[in-house]
Amino acid sequence: IATDNPVNDGLSILNSDDYILFRLNPTLRDLKKRAPQLDRRIMFCRSAIFLATSANAVLALLSQDEEKASQGTRWMPVIIAFTSAIGSYMDYEMFTTKLT
Repeated sequence: IATDNPVNDGLSILNSDDYILFRLNPTLRDLKKRAPQLDRRIMFCRSAIFLATSANAVLALLSQDEEKASQGTRWMPVIIAFTSAIGSYMDYEMFTTKLT
C-alpha cells in the first residue's frame, strides 16, 4: 500500500514505483559493480583454456617422433583434465549467465 514516505521492511506490499526504488535500482547498481570483475574472470578462464589447448596441440605434434612419444603424451591427460576443470568451474559459477 503506497504511502507518502515509503519504507522497505521487506514484507509489506510495494507499488511499482516503490519496487523500482527499493528492489530494482539497488540490484542493478550491484550487478553493474560486479560486471567488470566477472568479465576479468571470464577472460582469465578462457585464456587459460586457450593456452592449455595450444600446449596440448604442441605436445601432440612433438610426440610424433617415436623416441619422444612417451614424454609428450604423458602430460596430455593432465592438460585435458586442467581444461575440463576450468570449464566446469566456469559452468558451476555461471559466469557467462551472470554477465548477460
